[in-house]
Amino acid sequence: MQNQNKKIFVKFYIEARKSGLLSAISDRDWKTLCVLATYMNQDGECNPSQARLARDIGVSHTSAWDRVRSLSKFRLNGRPVIEIAEKKRTPSGRFASLNYRIFPHSGLAIFHFPKEAKTGQ
Repeated sequence: MQNQNKKIFVKFYIEARKSGLLSAISDRDWKTLCVLATYMNQDGECNPSQARLARDIGVSHTSAWDRVRSLSKFRLNGRPVIEIAEKKRTPSGRFASLNYRIFPHSGLAIFHFPKEAKTGQ
């Protein structure tokens, strides 16, 4: 049985709509951003593997990378919504993993329910 205190929720701010993000971003980039957001910490950082992203989005490994690159080029009011940074390389020089950062102006963040906030109190 999963411990309910360990659940993390992704908060979607109304600002994502008010800022023009939803009207400006493509459906494809939005889906990619939402999948990445399910891995982020409170600072917007995450590092799911390309294979994991491909499975979660339902596309090939190559398509997942194309989607992430597309999202990294997307700008909201002249600012990127994500940043990609290499983390490690394999001995052959290929990326072993990447770090991503979702910026707060994307309108996405994580939050935890406070322990004292219980239904009926």
